[in-house]
Amino acid sequence: MTPSWSGRKNRGQLLVTPRGEVQPMLDLPWEITPERIAISDGRWSTEYAGYPLSGRVALSVDDWQQGTENMQVSGRLNVLTQGEAGKGNAVLNVGPGKLSMDSSDMPLRLTGEAKLGDLIVYAALPARLSGPLTTPELSFHPGALLRSRGRVIDSLNIDEIRLPLAGVKVTQQGVDGRLQAILRAHEQEMGDFVLHLDGKADNFMPDRGRWQWRYWGEGHFTPMQARWDVKGAGEWVDSAIVLNSLSTGFDKLQYGTMLVSTPRLTLEQPIRWLRDEQHPKLTGALSLDAGKTSFSSGSELPPSTLKFSLDGRDPTWFQFNGSLHANKIGPVRLTGRWDGERLRGQAWWPKQSLTVFQPLLPPEWKMNLREGSLYAQVAFSAAADQGFEAGGHGVLKGGSAWMPDNQINGVDFVLPFRFSQGTWQLGTRRPVSLRIGEIVNQVTARNLTADLQGSYPWSESSPLQLSNVSVDILGGQLTMQQLRMPQHDPALLRLRHISSSELVSAVNIKQFAMSGAFNGALPLWLDNEKWIVKDGWLSNPGPMTLRLDPDMADAMVKDNISAGAAINWLRYMEIARSWTRINLDNLGVLTLQATISGTSRVGERSNTVHLNYSHQENILTCGAACALATTCRPGLNKMRCFPLSAVRISNTVRLLGQALRNNDDKTANDAAGNDDTADGLYAED
Repeated sequence: MTPSWSGRKNRGQLLVTPRGEVQPMLDLPWEITPERIAISDGRWSTEYAGYPLSGRVALSVDDWQQGTENMQVSGRLNVLTQGEAGKGNAVLNVGPGKLSMDSSDMPLRLTGEAKLGDLIVYAALPARLSGPLTTPELSFHPGALLRSRGRVIDSLNIDEIRLPLAGVKVTQQGVDGRLQAILRAHEQEMGDFVLHLDGKADNFMPDRGRWQWRYWGEGHFTPMQARWDVKGAGEWVDSAIVLNSLSTGFDKLQYGTMLVSTPRLTLEQPIRWLRDEQHPKLTGALSLDAGKTSFSSGSELPPSTLKFSLDGRDPTWFQFNGSLHANKIGPVRLTGRWDGERLRGQAWWPKQSLTVFQPLLPPEWKMNLREGSLYAQVAFSAAADQGFEAGGHGVLKGGSAWMPDNQINGVDFVLPFRFSQGTWQLGTRRPVSLRIGEIVNQVTARNLTADLQGSYPWSESSPLQLSNVSVDILGGQLTMQQLRMPQHDPALLRLRHISSSELVSAVNIKQFAMSGAFNGALPLWLDNEKWIVKDGWLSNPGPMTLRLDPDMADAMVKDNISAGAAINWLRYMEIARSWTRINLDNLGVLTLQATISGTSRVGERSNTVHLNYSHQENILTCGAACALATTCRPGLNKMRCFPLSAVRISNTVRLLGQALRNNDDKTANDAAGNDDTADGLYAED
């Protein structure tokens, strides 16, 4: 600063200019007479928190030669501000009154508004300064009110803050009187709220004196369609801040398919913060209770309770310890710490019976959890720069679930995982492992295994891989060595020694019977633009037999005598070699091309039979037809697409037999229809 003083006789000018600048920050024209010292039309300017401030100042001291006990002081200071809402002007009027070393009496009044950024502050503060200048007292008169509105942060809009100050006194000992505040605000996405604070200060200053308060409020939490409320009381006595009571909660929390009833946070023990420089201490205990949590599927989580305690140095450094349980589920033990920047913790789920999770299953599933146990452990951390991260594992042992039509027994599931930056790492040191001892349905599957490892969502640099897939089924085995996502190569689904008789029995086909085993391979695509299965095949490694139902065969012969020879060839056939090519596109069109060679035995006669067969069908349309039949005709509920296809094959054979008898190409073409094409059927004596 560079002060500059100029004057002659009884008047002059005081200029204060920042070093290196031309414009003065303070310009005070002054005049002194035997009766008065006056500063008139003074100007000032400065900067506060990046906002420019300026204004004018005037000061008058009358009878200044009679000493401080008799002189009269009056003045005026205004502050000009500039914000998003325009310009603001606040005026401080001083006096007339006296400033005395023994007994001051100076009226003050601050009126107007200040505009800084998106915030506007309104003031109407009549007050009086009294007492000795060494220990003055500032008392606010009735009507003293400080108000504000605007935006403090980007998303929070302050509709109004009201701070009534009537009756409040400020001295060197602190603040004394009733302290009140009312806050009305809203956030565009989160909702609106109103908060009230009312308390009594007794010569209060931070870490000295006493301030007792109570608070209450309510609001809306828009994302979860809920109303909330809060109330409580506390006090600040010397260096101790104590929250004696707290009750806050929602009438409900509804998000997506989930509805949580009446969650509420209360104090189990007062929260006490001792602000001692040598031995700071923070202690307390809270309880978060919620009614049942229901889901649109019909499942429910019983009423739950989370109780936890705090023990630390201050709100920026403490440890917590608690437990969570919901009826018989849990308790899950929680421990952790907060260091002002990062929240770290661990959760342990002790080993307990799987049956306690029965309420979580929708009733319409008709699933009964019978056996098994579950336990888990998770470590987590959260910070502004990293977000939420977690890692751990869960284990399900010996799980069993029964439904009216099937049973799942001997389920072992191990889930090691990590979560960071929105990505799940499934399988860390070892893959996610699924083992199922038995699945009992129309077809009984045993010894199912599957391993999963990788990232979800997956990417080229972080793929997700399913491997070691195997299941014993239909007297044989189905395996898949590897499925990688994103997928560049097909996942080869292998069938080994599948029993045709068990397959026919499982799908309940009555038109024919088969025996013998077959192998196969189905190259499986999940994200190919055209194919689901491309160039799959089925083949028999050993002899197979085909036997038509006698009643069906007799009926077909009776219906068309010309087809009798062809039908007789297939009444009982020993298949020596078969090869079937399978393709399935992503529109649901299934294409089969089969070549079958074998020996037909009718009575004591034997014929060598060669059958070339092509079949095309949209399995999605077939599925819809089966569903419609199930809906419209309960009596057809057991009908499946496979028997329908078998009937079509039988009809094809019947028409082909007629064509062979009549040497009629048109009948042979009719046998194919729009979807089915028979390439040929002939016999050799």
